[in-house]
Amino acid sequence: MKHSITVVLLAFLVVSSSLDAYAQGYWDDAELQIRLGINSFHGDFDTGLNGEADLQGVPFPVNGFHVGVGFNKPIASLRGADYKVRYMFGIELIKHYSNALTNPNAIATNGGLGNNQGLVPINVNNTAFGAYLGASFEYMISQSTSFEPFFVVSGYFHNPETDGFIDGVGTIRDAVGESKPYYLVDLTFTRNASEASAYSNFIFAGKAGVRYSTAFSGNNRFFLEYSYMYFLNDYFDNTSEAVNNGAAQNDAMTMLTFGLQYPLNNDAASSMETERRIVKVDRKTVAKIERIQNIANLVTSDEDLRELQRIMSDKILLYDTPGVRFNELASKTIQRRVRLADSDLETDMVEVPGGSYIIGLTSVDELNIQVQGRKRITINPFMVDKYEVTNEQYRTFLIAMGAMQAPPQTNPAIPVPSYGTRPTISELLIKAGLENLSDYVSAPAITTVDDLMPDSLAWVKMGLDEVVPWNIYFYDPFYNDRPVVCVSWFQAKLFAAWAGKRLLTESEWEYAARSGVSGRVYPWDGLDVQTKTGKYRANFKQERGVYDADGYPIMAPVDSYQPNDFGLHNVSGNISEWVLDSWNPSYVVLQNVGTANFVSPSYSNIREPRRIHRGGSWQSTAFFIGVGVRNFQDASVGTPFVGFRCAKSVTKRFR
Repeated sequence: MKHSITVVLLAFLVVSSSLDAYAQGYWDDAELQIRLGINSFHGDFDTGLNGEADLQGVPFPVNGFHVGVGFNKPIASLRGADYKVRYMFGIELIKHYSNALTNPNAIATNGGLGNNQGLVPINVNNTAFGAYLGASFEYMISQSTSFEPFFVVSGYFHNPETDGFIDGVGTIRDAVGESKPYYLVDLTFTRNASEASAYSNFIFAGKAGVRYSTAFSGNNRFFLEYSYMYFLNDYFDNTSEAVNNGAAQNDAMTMLTFGLQYPLNNDAASSMETERRIVKVDRKTVAKIERIQNIANLVTSDEDLRELQRIMSDKILLYDTPGVRFNELASKTIQRRVRLADSDLETDMVEVPGGSYIIGLTSVDELNIQVQGRKRITINPFMVDKYEVTNEQYRTFLIAMGAMQAPPQTNPAIPVPSYGTRPTISELLIKAGLENLSDYVSAPAITTVDDLMPDSLAWVKMGLDEVVPWNIYFYDPFYNDRPVVCVSWFQAKLFAAWAGKRLLTESEWEYAARSGVSGRVYPWDGLDVQTKTGKYRANFKQERGVYDADGYPIMAPVDSYQPNDFGLHNVSGNISEWVLDSWNPSYVVLQNVGTANFVSPSYSNIREPRRIHRGGSWQSTAFFIGVGVRNFQDASVGTPFVGFRCAKSVTKRFR
């Protein structure tokens, strides 16, 4: 009966996990657990000392340890804003020892064993290895801390060792002619008449407990758990029954476990992203700043007030405010249509006016997650893509370069599109300023048109083929308007050169994302990532394991969500965007670039293998889609959360 219940539980959990895996990319929100713990074994043979079975207790005194690795994953249909139902599975190694029971007279006189217990093992020394499968209910106490009751069933292979047994009358019994310690296979007297060879190397167990976990670095979590394990058979098989037809009584173990868990799709190592809770500004402070802003942003013809606005606006906008009521720079933008190279495909660009702003995080970063200093930057006018570069645009580039075949013409009434002239790889490298490619640290080999293809393996490695197969995401016309991803910094730079454009500098990107406003945390006004009606303003990860509350589990169309004041879409979220600059942890390097006024500065170092990408992506938390937050990764690596948009210089200059 016990085994039947176990099989039913296992079948239920396996079916649930299979259905959940079918519904979404399996590893998208799975977490890996590294487990280490101590344990205390409680055997029924303790009856000989205290007169009652020991079926409960705490894991002290310590007489063993356990280590393991496991996975847990929320069931998509059973979770809410503050809770998740998870299933878990893993493997575990358990090592333990029993109390040293060596005095048969004391055991016999202390109530004896009689029919309650058959054989008492002396000095247990056991190693068990097995797997577990179970479920839990995780309740979020706060954004970073959770409380999680759980239940698992497990099965272990083992062959317990002992120095012998004490029977019901206090006689020590051991294996004749065998060397200590003994295994069950050595001890024929542990087998009763009806089970001549019924020693077992496998045992089932049920375990229940509670886990406390808290985030210590991004999605990485520390956990502490207490559990009680009850073995579904006599630990030394038949020892309870071998003498005097004693009744079988099971053994138990209490366990204290601590360890680490982290998401399998966490890209913290490559992008240095660390999930933190955004510290909200005090409401009274916000109200005070808002009143000052209402004066500074006053739309008026009074020249004195307008001069006050010009002088004071940067100082006022340094604060974390609910937003700007009026953005004069936005009224000076110009929408333009620009052809991709000499192909028939056109793109939308926005010519933005020059201006001055303060680059870097605002004071919302009270946790000092990113410390790089702040600088006043002056930007010359330039043009920037209204949208992120799409799959269709990048395929046009590949077709023009001969890396792909043009799609067949199915409608004779539609003219055959022109993909323009085909430069050689050498010509393209020169146009992109990469003719000395080998001088770059960790630069990839780009010698044929095949080297321009996105890295589809990066998509597969992240498990996204279970969400949308790469061959559909990149090639199917349905996804034409999705941003291209899995392209390296070098590939993005080559595309931009072919298109007659370039990558944005980091200072240009932040200026465009802020719409020229120094104090903004996001491309929109205020600190809220949702509108008053509850709609999300960008595509990002809403909470641990939740990606689709904004309407898209991964990338959204490039024209999704409301644009910023400059008319640019998705500068926060969706995909992070490559920029021209090399990584440096501080803006101090900009002092050596450009003029004393920091006019459109950019930092480039070919000996630095890492390049910056900005804006956060579909897998970033709310903090990391802020316009002042910086990320980086190896320039030669393409990932499913980094793409790009392009820029063009204009002849006007800001002085």
